Amino acid sequence: MKWIAMIGLVALLGLIFSGTACAADPAAPGWMTILPTSEAREILATLGTGHEAYTGLGDATIVQCGAGFIEKLKKKTPSPVMTELQPGERLWLLTTKDPAFREIKFPGVRVLWKGSGFRVLAATETGQMGLAAKMSDFSRLEPLPANETILTPLRRAAWKSRPREPIDDLLGRLDRDAFVADLQALVDLKTRYTYAEGANRALEHCEKVFRDLGLATRRLPFTSGATPRDNLEAFLPGTDAAAAGEVVVLGHLDSTSEKAATLAPGADDNGSGAAGVLALARLMTKPGVTSRANLRFLLVLGEEQGLLGSKAYVAGLKPEDLSRIRAVINMDMIGFDRKPPLSLLIETASFNAAMAEKAAELAGRHTTLATQISYRPWGSDHVPFLNKKVPTLLTIESEFDDNPNYHRTTDLVGAMNLDLCYQILRLNAALLAEYAGAQAPAPGPTPGEGAARHR
Repeated sequence: MKWIAMIGLVALLGLIFSGTACAADPAAPGWMTILPTSEAREILATLGTGHEAYTGLGDATIVQCGAGFIEKLKKKTPSPVMTELQPGERLWLLTTKDPAFREIKFPGVRVLWKGSGFRVLAATETGQMGLAAKMSDFSRLEPLPANETILTPLRRAAWKSRPREPIDDLLGRLDRDAFVADLQALVDLKTRYTYAEGANRALEHCEKVFRDLGLATRRLPFTSGATPRDNLEAFLPGTDAAAAGEVVVLGHLDSTSEKAATLAPGADDNGSGAAGVLALARLMTKPGVTSRANLRFLLVLGEEQGLLGSKAYVAGLKPEDLSRIRAVINMDMIGFDRKPPLSLLIETASFNAAMAEKAAELAGRHTTLATQISYRPWGSDHVPFLNKKVPTLLTIESEFDDNPNYHRTTDLVGAMNLDLCYQILRLNAALLAEYAGAQAPAPGPTPGEGAARHR
């Protein structure tokens, strides 16, 4: 089947380059320039000829344009960033969560811009074919979209003193110490590689945590090749599920490295997200804390092999099951941040923009996080849910592109930013308040809990 899919992709690319499919406008621009997003709208309005096309990528806006626009831009801007496309080149957008792409050199491919998991490429047909052969569940290639915002600009937190709100009683009960202990326990297993015994031990550990919290659990078998594996789900009934539906809190439990079978500590990827699922389960089972919606805490295996566990989970849901899900919150790599401010990437599909905007709003109100929203979902367990039009968000560190420990034996707790983890957990707890009706009684945090130290 993989070969059939590849033949189809190669045929499609051939059509694109031959002009018989997705043909370019005869007035298609032969230049590309990069403008600050804060200035792009005004510059296009002032200098534009009507043939330009923009692509919003955070604080940068890529503009496809002609020579006339470039000449005007040179007069207005001292040293504009500009590139002339060579004969046979087209512009492409690579979306990837695989830093290995940084190390690969493809003949006939030029990287014109990169950031936050995106690459803008100029590629000949030969270069494009080489790229196509490397695509996977973690990388996606498409013609550079025209007149579309792919990644919103960085939105800095507006953290300030404000009157106490009921949601503070919930967020104040997050237990940072327990999160760190759960994270370290997962790392101490040495490896959680999907096909290693460590993955089974990780399932057993998390199953015990859930059961000790009083949650009902179930194993959900799936097959990876000839190897049977399990996902793990814990269930917390809501007080008004008939009206409020269900919310899924999701993270992948498996890890990988250059020595995956024996040593893949996977602290950030994805011990952080798995421990985050446990942290929110601990929060929602504290005395007095309630949820109107049913809550499902889901840990999946096989993510590193191609989202196998989440694909199997979604495939097992009936239409009526899917319709009950009001929100899915996926945590994948929530602990790497070296450059201020603490920052988060919120990723979803365009049909779910309202949920992403709500998450950014909550982050600005209840955390110290700077946020961006990506509308190109790829490479993590939120994708199978989004493919079924289930409202789903991925919360992920925005600096994952620069993480030197990704898929290495050096992915340890000591290399993580635990403050980032805690702030992302605050956001996801706020999302539970918003979409599951989660709440806690006053007074706020008890002495010794994480939020008491935060305040």
